[in-house]
Amino acid sequence: LLTVKETVEFGPQHERMTVDKYRRKVEEFIRELVKSNPVLQKISQGVNVTNEEIDELANILKEHYPHVTEYILREVYDNRSAKFIQFIKHILGIEEIATFTETVSIAFGDFLRKHNNYGEKQIQFILTLKTFVLQRGAIKKKDLISAPFTQLHPEGIRGVFKPKEIEEIIELTQEIAS
Repeated sequence: LLTVKETVEFGPQHERMTVDKYRRKVEEFIRELVKSNPVLQKISQGVNVTNEEIDELANILKEHYPHVTEYILREVYDNRSAKFIQFIKHILGIEEIATFTETVSIAFGDFLRKHNNYGEKQIQFILTLKTFVLQRGAIKKKDLISAPFTQLHPEGIRGVFKPKEIEEIIELTQEIAS
C-alpha cells in the first residue's frame, strides 16, 4: 500500500508539524494575507501577475511563519509538478490541482480503458506497475525486468507485452514522472 509522509519539516528552525496542520496554517496565512498583499489581491481577482511579483510573493511567504516554499507545497499537496503560482491559486480556490495519487490513478485508468483487449496477466502487470509508481514515485526501464514484475513472468515486462506495447507503457510512466 501507499506510504504517506505524515509530517513536514519547515522554516529556519527546522520545525516539524503534521502535513494536515501545516496545510491549514498555510491556507489560513495566505487567506489572511490577501487582505493586505497587492499581489495576492491581483491573483484572487484573476489579474495576471508578473514573474517578479510571483518571486516577491514567494519571498514574503518564505520569510514569514509558516515559511512557505514551492518545495514544501509540493510535499503537503502531494503534487510534484505544480508551480508556486498554481498552489497559490489552488489555496485561493481559483484552480484545482490534482495530487500525485490522483494523477497516477487517472493515467493508469485511462490507459487500461484504451487497452481493453489486455488479458488477465497484462492487466495485473499494469496494476502492479501503478502500485510501484505510487510507492516509488518513478520507475526506470530496468525495474520492469526485476521484482515485483518478474513474479508475473520471469522476463518481467518482456514476457507479458510486445515491443510496441512496452514502448507505450514506458511513455505512460515518463508522462506521469514529468
